[in-house]
Amino acid sequence: MPRLIRGAIAALLLATSPLAFAQAQAGKPVRLLVGYAAGGGADILARLLAPALGEALGQPIIIDNRPGAGGTIAAATLAKAAPDGLTLYYSDAGYVTSPGIFRQLPYDALADIVAVANIAALPLAYSVHPSVAAATPAELIALLKASPDKYSYGSPGIGTLHHLSMELVKKQTGIRATHIPYKGAAPALTDLIGGQIPLAITSATAALGQMSGGKIRVIGITSRERIASAPNVAVMAEGLASFVATNDLFLLAPAGTPPAAIQRISSALKAVLATAQMRDGYLAQGAIVEWIGPEELSQRIRRDIERWSALSKEAGIQPQ
Repeated sequence: MPRLIRGAIAALLLATSPLAFAQAQAGKPVRLLVGYAAGGGADILARLLAPALGEALGQPIIIDNRPGAGGTIAAATLAKAAPDGLTLYYSDAGYVTSPGIFRQLPYDALADIVAVANIAALPLAYSVHPSVAAATPAELIALLKASPDKYSYGSPGIGTLHHLSMELVKKQTGIRATHIPYKGAAPALTDLIGGQIPLAITSATAALGQMSGGKIRVIGITSRERIASAPNVAVMAEGLASFVATNDLFLLAPAGTPPAAIQRISSALKAVLATAQMRDGYLAQGAIVEWIGPEELSQRIRRDIERWSALSKEAGIQPQ
């Protein structure tokens, strides 16, 4: 092998090593895209993470809110960004549900963006008005089965994970209930509290905050296990075997980002999420810390896109 070629290969290997990449990026700010407005759940959690992750990386992290279209505006911004490890997207389940509910996205969800690491799982909550005669997941399912089409349920919108989770329940149990889409969780909870709707599916964070005053009854959350902050609240799997539907939060980067950058950010994130301060901070917001590396996350994103796209089609949800 000619010396010139050997030298070029050696230089390339050095340039793509984690240490060399860290040295090249030292001190440069990282833009963290958030697909929702400031003050929302995803924004709060991103801002909770940013200082600690920035300290671990030795780079300031700047939040860049790009709200709209269920996160697709932020995802499109990421897809067009330079693949230099300086732009990341704090994503949620909207990324894996969008391919099934939009006719055309301004990016390819599998080709234009790469996985960095999973951050946490944010459970959903199935809540009822106190007048509804159900207190457990099994009782709710039995009530809906006994009265087809009698009950309606609210969600933050058509094609959201909240909506699709109920479509999954309907598929697995044969129940029939009418979907009432809202523009966000807040108006759905308002109507639930007022008795305009008997059932709503929102984030666990939003629902548990209303539970203490007896305004609503949280029937169950959609995580695998009960959460420490609400140990008396059941999981839906206690009434419907193996049912899990969490709003996963994860970091993405533009396709072409050097593997060294992905490895470095993922490792730093793992260390930050392992701290008690971060775990407790996320749990206080209803989120369960769950780090998963880039390879496993990439596989899960692919599976989830296929899963929710197929369910959307089966449920007759018309692409927007």
